[in-house]
Amino acid sequence: MKRLMRVPDVTDVSQLLVYARSINGSFDVHEELLKRVPLHGTTKGTDIFEAVKGVVSEYGGFDKLSAVVTDDGAPSMQGRCTGFAGLLRQSGVDCPILHCIIHQEALCAKNLNFTHVMDVVTKVTNLIRGGGTGL
Repeated sequence: MKRLMRVPDVTDVSQLLVYARSINGSFDVHEELLKRVPLHGTTKGTDIFEAVKGVVSEYGGFDKLSAVVTDDGAPSMQGRCTGFAGLLRQSGVDCPILHCIIHQEALCAKNLNFTHVMDVVTKVTNLIRGGGTGL
């Protein structure tokens, strides 16, 4: 699974961080920064796609991907036509493309009834934080 992040640096050049997360036979999860790619000029979907394609080709190509997760929900990342996700689909890559796993969890929590769990978590959190009493 690849995780992509766009981060501006102090010189105001956007930096694309490409991570790889893998799971071995013992179910140990490993995450590694594959490459940091400076994006001089624009950060359009085509710029991001070409940068990622260059990095991924160094590691065996898009065929090895099981999923792509982006941390940025901007149109240049998620756009269906000219965004990174759309260009990935147009190039024939057939894997799930997810936007920020934390947002996915928040959507799941909205649709599932977890009040019985969240009530306990809230009580424990308030107790740990002090809950109105000095600890």
